[in-house]
This record gives sequence, C-alpha cells and structure tokens, in this order.
Amino acid sequence: MRTNTTETAGRAQPQLTGLAYVSDPLAIAESLCEAAALPPGSIILQACYQRLKASVSALVMYRGTIEDQPFHCYAKSFSAAAHDKFTKACLRSVRDCSPLPGRVVLSELRTVILCFPNDLVLRSLRRLATPYSVLSYKPERRAVLHLAQQNHGDIVLKTYRTRAYSAALKRAEMARAVPSMPRLLGGEEKYARLYFRWQAGTPLNEAIVQGSAEEDLVGDAAALLADLHAQALPASLAPLEIDPGSRLSQLRDDLCVYTGKPMPEFAVFERLARAMSPQQDKPVFCHGDFYSNQVLCTDTGLRFLDTDNLCAAPTGFDVGLFIAHLRFDVARGRITAARCDKLTRAFLARYRAQRRMSEQALTHWTVFGLLQLSHRAYRDAMPEPLQRTRHWLQQCLNYLNNLPAREDATVETSI
Repeated sequence: MRTNTTETAGRAQPQLTGLAYVSDPLAIAESLCEAAALPPGSIILQACYQRLKASVSALVMYRGTIEDQPFHCYAKSFSAAAHDKFTKACLRSVRDCSPLPGRVVLSELRTVILCFPNDLVLRSLRRLATPYSVLSYKPERRAVLHLAQQNHGDIVLKTYRTRAYSAALKRAEMARAVPSMPRLLGGEEKYARLYFRWQAGTPLNEAIVQGSAEEDLVGDAAALLADLHAQALPASLAPLEIDPGSRLSQLRDDLCVYTGKPMPEFAVFERLARAMSPQQDKPVFCHGDFYSNQVLCTDTGLRFLDTDNLCAAPTGFDVGLFIAHLRFDVARGRITAARCDKLTRAFLARYRAQRRMSEQALTHWTVFGLLQLSHRAYRDAMPEPLQRTRHWLQQCLNYLNNLPAREDATVETSI
C-alpha cells in the first residue's frame, strides 16, 4: 500500500527530488528485490518513521518481512546542496545482509537504501557479532538491542551518535541512585555504546493496549513518578533550561517543515508560550520522556525503562507528557477516548495523592506535551497527516479555552 505521508511536505521541499520515492514502500521494496535478485513481491514493507531536514535530506524507515523473517531498513534522499553527503553515503563500508543487499544506491534520485545493521551514523552496529534482537531503532540517532549472553546473563545494548554518548553516560551513572532505574553495567566510548542489565517484563503501553492494565496499574506508574520527583536532585544534574517560548517556537518551526507552511491552528504555540511565561515551578528530578512505553511491568513491580533524558524540570513536564501520550494512543486507535479518560483520572488521582499540582499547571503542561507530539502524524507515517495534525492542534486550543480563569480553581477534567 502506498503512503501519502509526505505529499504536503514534498511540496515544501522541491530540492529533495527523491522525497516521493523514499516515502513509497512499493518502490523501495521493488528496488530491494531487484538488487537481491528476488522475485517481485518477495519483500513487504511498512513505513514506521520519517524525518525531514529542511533543504537537506528526507529519511524514511521501514519494517519489512522477507521469507517471513522481519528486518529493518531505511531510505534517505539528499538535496543537491547536500551532494557531498550523498557521495559519502555511497562510499561507506557496509555489512552483507544476505539475502538482502547491505546498500542500494539510486544516483539519479541522490538516494540510498540501507538494511539494518548498516547505518550511516551508528556505524558500530555493523560490527556486532553476538546474536541480538532489535528493541528500538531510530536511524542515525539510537539503537536499542537485546543481546543474549549465555554466561553473563542477557543485557541491553544502546548505541548512540558519538556526540550524544557522553551525555547519555552521565545520565545513566546518575540513575544508579534510583533503584527503579535501569542498571548500567558499563560503556565503550570508542563505539558510543552503553550496556545495561536486562530486566524481563512487559512495557506498560502493551498492557494498556491489550486491556490488561487497569487503573491501579496506571496509578502505580503515577506513584513511581511521584517517588522520582521526591528524590534529591543530583549535584551534577544540569537543569533542563526550559524556556516555553523558545521551545514552542522551535516545535512550531519543526512542524512547519512537514506541513509546508503555517496554518491558523499554529496560533496555539504562541498562546501557550504567553500563558506559561514566566515559568515559576520549582525543578525536580524528572524522567524527561515519561510515558507508558517507558515503564516496565515486572514480577517485582514497575520500573523505568530509560535514562537518556533525565533532567531537572517542573513536575508537569513528566505528568503532562504521560497524559499527552494517552491521548495520542486514542488518535492512533489503540485505546478508546473513554478508556483514556478513565486511565488519566486514575493517574492524576494517585499522583496528586503524593504531590500537589494546580489545574492550570496541569493543563499548560499537558498541552505542552501534546504539542511535543504534534509532528507525530508525519514522523510515524500515519495516513492523512495534515488533517490529523490540524485536528490535534485544534484539540490543544480547546483545552486552553476550557482552562479555569483562576490559578486556584479546580474542575473535573478529562484532558
């Protein structure tokens, strides 16, 4: 099935002649089959992630199957101005991925296709010899793998961009003070890798989608977060400098790369920036990327799944993003709106039993979280991304319109 996720963005990126091609799963599958001398239709692809860099490049990742075996690949198209980058991409060493090609080059479109573990930035991936399974992958950003170790127990391997490694290591070391955080085993600066102890369990988002996560389990996640917020801030943890105005302005500009031009609904970015500035909330020890996919349900209780975004920030930064992701699960059809409201109420009731949060702060940070996800219809290669994005932004405006006039006002809400 062909995708239309980049149609609007393509009109805004005329320099990217390969944009339509990289966003077409049938075209990518056809090129892979031809390069591997496989019969047409042997490879099935589904777009699952895309990233645009204005006037430079377009990247689309695919999950695929060949002979009933899963694999990952991504296609990247370069603009004429980035021709040198395209040339380097064509010359990088690649690992054989038989029966798939390690790389396919389409010179006329300034486009390359790379099959995992080949990656233009995370080049140490192709050196892996230990059997692994892919837990999470963002091309040229980060890969998370499960390594089976017979003698030393299973481990989780995270591979980063070189310039991101030091910050990731620093946060992982700080997380050692929090028992519910992943346990760092060590790292390799040369390969920008971190190793963590493997913990068996089920991500909370899977339990929610499968219907096995009731309100008490979501409440436990709120208590886990409240406990983290109560932790003393590590002396070495640099505060996350959140200037709502500049952060929202950046989010707006990033979204405009996909939509091609500003829309009337973009007014919500400026409106929220005015409402949140100046920000007076005291910073606490925050997870920084807290939502249901970052919580692991184990036999001994709930645990955090990631340390990469630990920061000092207002409590609403974590709370609002968790709620925003529940709303996003509704938009993706993973849960119903009624169930989302039920889980949200359970989460807030449990969190507020341990820490106070005003209705105004809750709404502001929830809308902030929603706007952080405003590009996801495009990034996740969802159908009709422009319509979905406009509807998402309108919801944000509706939440702000329903906000109580007074800071101390309390209302029943189903954000």
